[in-house]
Parts: sequence; C-alpha cells; structure tokens
Amino acid sequence: MTSYDPMDLQNILENAVQYWCTHAVIEVSSHWLEQNRFDYVSFHCAGLTNITAEHLDYHKNIDRYASSKQKLFYKLQKSGNKWTAVLPLDDDFGKRRSQRMRFWKTYTFGFGNNAQLQATHIVEHEKHTDFILNFMGQKHQIKTPLVGKFNVQNVLAAIWLVLWAGVPLTTILEHIPTYVQAKWRQHHILLWGIDRYIDYAHTPNGLEMMLNYLESIKKWWRVICLFGAPGQRDRAKRPEMWRVADRIADIIILTDDDAA
Repeated sequence: MTSYDPMDLQNILENAVQYWCTHAVIEVSSHWLEQNRFDYVSFHCAGLTNITAEHLDYHKNIDRYASSKQKLFYKLQKSGNKWTAVLPLDDDFGKRRSQRMRFWKTYTFGFGNNAQLQATHIVEHEKHTDFILNFMGQKHQIKTPLVGKFNVQNVLAAIWLVLWAGVPLTTILEHIPTYVQAKWRQHHILLWGIDRYIDYAHTPNGLEMMLNYLESIKKWWRVICLFGAPGQRDRAKRPEMWRVADRIADIIILTDDDAA
C-alpha cells in the first residue's frame, strides 16, 4: 500500500508532532489523490519524478493518470503556504507544469542545460553510478550506489527536496555515497559466476530503463530477461513490456505470474 489510510495518516502525523518532528516526507499515490484522501493534509513542498504509463487499469489512460497527479500541485497552490514545486524538465508533464503552473518557488532538475540542478557526464557501472552535479555555477563529483540514469534523476529530485528542508548541500553530498539500497530494487546477486539483477520493474518504462542499464554495462555476456504481469491488473501494458524486452534483451523468459 503506497499511501496510508487517511485516519492512520492523520494519527501518525499527530504523533510525529508530539515527538517534535518538524518534517514529514509522504509518498502520494494517484489513487489516493483521485479519491481525495489527502484533503486534510497541508503540503508545503511537492516533488514529481516522472509520469509514465502506470495504474492504467484504474485511470484508463495516461492523461487521466497525469491529471490525478496534478491534483497534488493544485492542493499545494491552495494550501496557503509558501508552496514550492520540484519538477523534472526531462519529463513532458513536469516541463508543462513548470511552464503553466505558478508556485511561490519552482525548482527544476534534469540532464538539460535549462535545469537548475543538472547532472552531466553520467558513467554507469555494475554497482554504482558516477556523475557531475552542476548547481549554481559549481560542479560536484557524485558517486551513488544507485544504478541507472533513472536513479540519477531520483537523486536530483531528492537533493532539491532536502535543500528545501534546509539541509546544507555539503551535508547532502556527504551522505549520497552512504545510501543503503532498498532490497529488490536493482538488487545485484552474483551466483555461479552469473550476474543476476532483481528489480520491481512492473511497467514498460521501468522495464526499459532497467534493461537499458544492463545493456550499457554488459561486456561479452547476454541479457536474459525474465518477467511477468499480474493477470488481474493492467493488461494494456503487457504487449508494451514485451516490445521493450524484445528490442533490448537477447533472451526472454515470460512467466504467467498468476491466473489471467
């Protein structure tokens, strides 16, 4: 469950305040936004990573999915706070929000020159990623244990959010290399001399990004892709995931996952 039940969430936030907690970081799902379950949460800052085809069994199409996500930023504007938006310029939906929606402050990130927080010279390795962080005219060499260009974007978004919270950039840069990877996300296992990567890539975009990463680091070996899709969820993504795997992987093993 991505987001807490509204009553549980309010209870958790109340307890946090009683223990002198000053900031709460909440993952806000499109389902819960569509169902108005965050109506009594007053946000000060909202960040968007990217918009890709996901949860279409519920939203029916990507435009409706994007509209649900946009509700978070409308809430931000109506909150009465000094609202700040963190938006990706490499994402069409994020770029449009930066151009069309007005916030007290808008922080942008991405790979292009127009981004305020920019990543360049990205070098992908088997167990880490190196890149140059350009910020306010200064360059910083970054090494993160996260792999793949898509995670560089996630790092940029996280840097902006933590900067907004008042943490100095020097402190943030010290902690990026020490991040402990979430288990089963780009999880590397070396077994019997074979590199195996386990990832919860359950969308066409997620699968494509993971396979592109493996393609970029591979040497003489083949990329064997094993994946499935839950039978009672979004069926429209299955042929798209197949096309992605067919284009990038050398061998595909397709599972039935569950009864369809």
